[in-house]
Amino acid sequence: MFGDLAILHSQEALGYAVVDLRTGKVIAKQFDLPRGDLFDNVMITEDGRHLVTVQEDGSFFVNRLSDSETVLSGLYADDEVVVWTENGHFDATSEGAYFVAYTFPGHLGEYTAQQFEGFLKVPGLAQQVLAGLPAPDPVRITPPPVLQASVTVSGTKARLDAQAQASVPIKTLSLFQDGLRTHVLQGDGQDHHWQDDFELFPGTRWVTLVATDENDVASVPFSVEINMPEAQRQLHILSIGVNDYGDPALDLTAAVPDARLVASALAGRAGSTVGIASETVLLDGEATPDRILSELSSIIARARPGDTLALYFAGHGLDLDGGYYLGASGTSLDDIAGTALPFSSVSALLEGTDIRIALFIDACHSGRAGEGLFSTNDQVVGGALDQIPSGLVVFAAAKGREFSLEDPETEQGFFAQALAEVIQDDAFDRNENGLTELSELFEGTKRLVSSRVQDAQEDVPPIDRLSQTPWMARNLMVGDFVLF
Repeated sequence: MFGDLAILHSQEALGYAVVDLRTGKVIAKQFDLPRGDLFDNVMITEDGRHLVTVQEDGSFFVNRLSDSETVLSGLYADDEVVVWTENGHFDATSEGAYFVAYTFPGHLGEYTAQQFEGFLKVPGLAQQVLAGLPAPDPVRITPPPVLQASVTVSGTKARLDAQAQASVPIKTLSLFQDGLRTHVLQGDGQDHHWQDDFELFPGTRWVTLVATDENDVASVPFSVEINMPEAQRQLHILSIGVNDYGDPALDLTAAVPDARLVASALAGRAGSTVGIASETVLLDGEATPDRILSELSSIIARARPGDTLALYFAGHGLDLDGGYYLGASGTSLDDIAGTALPFSSVSALLEGTDIRIALFIDACHSGRAGEGLFSTNDQVVGGALDQIPSGLVVFAAAKGREFSLEDPETEQGFFAQALAEVIQDDAFDRNENGLTELSELFEGTKRLVSSRVQDAQEDVPPIDRLSQTPWMARNLMVGDFVLF
């Protein structure tokens, strides 16, 4: 029941009917629904114009009630969402495009939607379609380029030999060293061959190549783990935690110890393969907007190409007129623009640098979260991705409106504790190479946080339990790679 509407669903008929209870008339119906045998739930959008059917496998369909036409299809998997139209355009959360694949007659295997992001992704697609605006015009979708390559290493230099073939002209070949794009080679024609020598950054472990065609459709990444002479990769640490906001309704308890914990874990990576180039921890009154920007400027001035910056922030994330702010020391909700740190100021320093940036956002809620001024972790991350177009990987403590929760036994955040544990514990080094890869850090942290949050609520009825799911997003950081 949805107000004056009743929805009848038949799994045998693989269909539904919507009845207007005021008139007793059927106003919409559809049979032979895709995956109708897996029906799990149904709902109507707030404006009453669309019906959403959800299947047990996470797939869902959005039908317009006026004519029963399916206007959107989608998938919810592993806390990611992707939606698409029948002509192939799509939109997705940060990693959602990896869960949907395209196939082409005469081509073996599948190609993830992520490879078509530059050509088919339409930000705000669902809102556009549900508002009744015209869907994007159909386009001719061609298979991604097929890339074959090899990389040979001699000392601190490497040589690539690559060939790409595609149905449309090849535009570029991009080279990434541990996720950071360092070279872009131009292509020409539908079959292009490259040979080129390049200098390896100190400590590089993974080299990845990606070919892109004129439609910005990308090949499957070619990645190779290399064994260059032992050299230290340089890590810069800036860890920020703000508990004291001068307002009991805003004050936090875990941000300061969490910032200390994460900084200590990162500094513990020092050894034969990782050098700590700088380590700065700013807590409470030290973490003013000017001081944070000054420390960032100093790091950028000292950093060499290929260095890594690990920037951790625990505190409030704030939203003002669509602009995102970090709740630095001295932040007042009465004057966010004048007292908080605009993320645009942070991104202005980081944009265009030739360093690798790992941003850890632990944006916390408070007793005043309902006032609408507090950004969710994903809003802050979205702002970061929009403003820093390359070389950035972001880890957020929680999704959407989830809380970033504290461990009642330690009075520290579950996210910070898990992050520090994965960084320090060799048990999470799955390939036993003594380094921390992106996949190892993310999957280990996510697994620990999700399970420990549930374990801490054993005495809470299941319906009342909170969840916390760390997530990751990245801009032009391709393949798996070593962070530190």
